[in-house]
This record gives sequence, C-alpha cells and structure tokens, in this order.
Amino acid sequence: MSVITWAADQLDSWSKGRHPSPADSRHLIGSWAAKSLLQYFAVEWIVFLSWSDYAYWRNVVSDLGARGCHSVDGQTTCRSAFVAADLSFILIGVGVAVAALLITSTVLRVGGHFAEHEKEVRLSRAAGQADLPATKRLIRHLGGEHEGGELTRAHHLTTATRFFMAVAGLAVVGVGVFPEDFYAADGRPWAHMISTAVFLVCAVVTLSLLGILWLGPRPVVAWILLGLAAVAAVGGTLFLIKNVAAMAGRPEVLGDFTGLYERGVIYGFIVGMAVMGWALSSGANRRPVAEGAGKHRGSDDGVTSLNGKRRADAGSTTGPLSSPAA
Repeated sequence: MSVITWAADQLDSWSKGRHPSPADSRHLIGSWAAKSLLQYFAVEWIVFLSWSDYAYWRNVVSDLGARGCHSVDGQTTCRSAFVAADLSFILIGVGVAVAALLITSTVLRVGGHFAEHEKEVRLSRAAGQADLPATKRLIRHLGGEHEGGELTRAHHLTTATRFFMAVAGLAVVGVGVFPEDFYAADGRPWAHMISTAVFLVCAVVTLSLLGILWLGPRPVVAWILLGLAAVAAVGGTLFLIKNVAAMAGRPEVLGDFTGLYERGVIYGFIVGMAVMGWALSSGANRRPVAEGAGKHRGSDDGVTSLNGKRRADAGSTTGPLSSPAA
C-alpha cells in the first residue's frame, strides 16, 4: 500500500460520521479566536502611553515592540512596556492560526449559514464517488471535500483562504518573537523584516479571498471585507513605496506617514478577522428550532419525551409543539 493510498484511506475513515456544524464547539472557539484580535487596540494604546515621542501616523507598529533603550534628545530612556506589545502580536498570530485550523472548510464555505451548510452536505453526499482513485480522494480531502464530490471554485477559494490566514497568523507570531531590534549576525533584523513582509502580503490576500468567497452566502459581510482588503492593499502599497524610497535615500517621498500606511494593513486585517468571527458566531445563533428539537422527537408523531418514551398525554395533543424557523 502506497503512502497516498494509506493517507486517503485514513481520511476516508476519519470523515465517516463527521458532521461539522456551525454551532459546534470548534467553530465557536474559532470565531471567538478571530474576534479576540481586537485586544490589540487596547494594548497598543496602553504601550503608546509609555512613550513621549510616539506618533501613530509616523511610527510603525513594530516600534512599540522594540526592546532595550532608546536615545531621545541626548537622554537614554529604557521602556519595559514593549513586552506587552510583543505578547499582543503573538496573541494575534495565535488567534488567527486557531481560527484557520478550527473553522472547517465546510462551514467557512457557506459563511456559517445552517440552511446552506445542510444543503451542501446533502448535495455532496449525493454526488460523492466512493470508487475514486486514492490520489483523487486525497486531493479532494485536502480541498475540503470529504464526501467524494467534485471540487468547486468555492472549495479552492476556501482552501486558499485558510492557508493564507494560517500563514498570516504564523508571521505575526514571528513579529512578536523577533522584535525590530533583534539583529542577525550582519546587523539587520532579517527575521522581523521577513515576518512583517509575509504578514502584510498574506493579510491582504486573506481579506480579498474571504470577501470573494462570501459574495454568495454573505454578500453584505463580503463587501465589508473587500472594502477592508482595498484599504489594506492601498496602505501596503504606499508602505512599500515609502520604504523603497527611504532605502534609496529619498525619505521625503510620500511624506512622514509610514505608520499610517502600515496601519491600513494591520487595522484592516484585525477588523476583517473580527467581522469574520462575528459572521460565523451570528450564523450559529440562528440555528433552526426544528434541528435542535428533532433530536428529542420521534420520526412519526413528534411527541416523545427526552428519554425516548412516548408521553402519557401524547394522544391529547391538539396542536403542533413548535414551528420551525424560516
């Protein structure tokens, strides 16, 4: 048995009886992990208060996480609040990575909508092919299709969204672990620079892909995400031009607004992830009444008690016990 066949068989076995729901614990944790990114705004303000010469429009976010001492007007000032900023960066990265790992492709594809989720699962099972070669089965599992159905554009968008979201999270962890004054042997903060560059790119791509993915199931949220992606893209482009010009000896290009340009990406991403978390948790809160009640009712008369026994007053029931939500 080849490795591919073994992997496909393992994923086939794992997917049997697996029915991810927008309201299960992993999706609730994932949605709250995405919303937890908002903690950064409070931490940033607290660390900002420890500075006397920090400007939001001029200083980049990484300045808040710089270690050690700085010389200001001939006086050396040492700050300890940088620890809070770096921990906040790490928590952002962990929150994003947790959201990318816990929110399944099945639920993310439909924006957390119960009705669309159930419909997609039924269609997937009906179109599933159990006799596919191992390679195709493995590819479909990796694409988020665990019933054997064809991979669609939505499947590919979901896989790409989760991938770039996870990479963005890991990159932010790198920003916190390797501050801007964590220098390599050649005197340059390569680890910080690479982590920052990867995050800025993946943040814009994640917002864009998620916005495109949700144009169908979540049109209002999708346009909000695409608007945030546009803000992030513009900010990232200006930030790149500003830094290239500064390295070329032209620091006056685009004015003294480096921090503002960078914040366009960072703030846009944080708000976008929080919006995603809100959309998924709001979908879970709209769970149809019939779905929850059906677990405790008989398939024919709908008057069984919670322990599965028929109620004594079943015959006297004159009206419906409940009406399913629209």
